[in-house]
Amino acid sequence: MKLDLDILKSLIDGGHYDNDKNNIYGICPYCGGNEFGVSTKDNHLFGCFRKSQCGVTGNIYKLLKKIDREDLLEAEVIRLGEKLDIELDRNEKDETDYELTLPTINPPIGFRRVISNKYLEERGFTDFDKYKVGTTMLDKAYKDRIIFLVEEDGEVKGYLGRSINKDIKPKYKNSKSDFAKLLLGIEEIEEETHTLVLVEGLLDKANVDRLLKLDRQSEIKCCCTFGAKMSLFQIIKMKMFNVKNIILFYESDVIGVIQNHAFKLEKEFEKVDIILPPENEDPGSINEEEIQKSLEKKYSPMDFYRKKVNIIKLK
Repeated sequence: MKLDLDILKSLIDGGHYDNDKNNIYGICPYCGGNEFGVSTKDNHLFGCFRKSQCGVTGNIYKLLKKIDREDLLEAEVIRLGEKLDIELDRNEKDETDYELTLPTINPPIGFRRVISNKYLEERGFTDFDKYKVGTTMLDKAYKDRIIFLVEEDGEVKGYLGRSINKDIKPKYKNSKSDFAKLLLGIEEIEEETHTLVLVEGLLDKANVDRLLKLDRQSEIKCCCTFGAKMSLFQIIKMKMFNVKNIILFYESDVIGVIQNHAFKLEKEFEKVDIILPPENEDPGSINEEEIQKSLEKKYSPMDFYRKKVNIIKLK
């Protein structure tokens, strides 16, 4: 993404060019110090030179979010939509469709956080400190369901209600939030993160984090896309950080969907790989040996098409 330079300059308090117009300098929007610079080149990488007091770095996506100018991302959503040949599910009368941030909502009435749950623990889930998990006795619609709050910037933007009784359908009863604008785990990305593993569900993410010990390092992180979907908004949120590589780790029953996502992501990131869990398994139920075998057999988007998609077509 590249902004008009005069617009970029106007976004920086006290903004002024260097002699060659390669950078714009001014007041840091994070610490208030007068040692902030942003590049005039694509994606406008920025940094504060007060290393011990601040030292923040990032790109234009991160900067626009910080200074509450996400309205400037609307043109980027349209551009990406045209480039990736994705049609937006957009109500022309709704002017908020292009906004990246969802309104804050309340959890189901009577929500109470829990620190243990037999149903989840039997499935290997133990991250009750990391995730806000709870139940409610007051909302009948969520009886016999375990509830996961989905937060962004410390505020609840949605919630998932998973049935703990196999006879209760559907398996998930979620808030009416636009989950296409949410990417669980995005706030875990650090400056050193260069690779994102993308999975379908929260329990998939929790298991991948545990098996690969992703909470103990910075280079690789895992995010959940809430189903085998990939929206423009999620792509933009990933691009807010200097992520270079994507590993798609969806279930094996959505081969065609994986293929479509991979080719689209390949246009925006340096490298895209695809891995699959064992047949009839999902990333949320596999063990350490199984995930290592999956990682050892990575496919590029084209190899995946030749070895997986074509085989299905031939059948």
